[in-house]
Amino acid sequence: MASNDRRFAPRRGNPREEAGAAPVRRNSVSIAQSLVLTFSLALLGVSIAHSLEDFVYGIPARFGLSVATAAVLLAAGYVVR
Repeated sequence: MASNDRRFAPRRGNPREEAGAAPVRRNSVSIAQSLVLTFSLALLGVSIAHSLEDFVYGIPARFGLSVATAAVLLAAGYVVR
């Protein structure tokens, strides 16, 4: 067997760790990112609920908009958001 046979060579570590760099964290989400995502989804739910409440009380009609037109504008606003 040749001395340069790679099948039996010892495995090398992460080159970044060997150079003294911090190990790379993969697929990790920080607590701050989790909180931002949680609050964003919660506020989105509250926002949709209040928008639907506006339709119940006829707010779009006060501005001369039909329900369909107001719904399309509202949906476009959420898509942009």
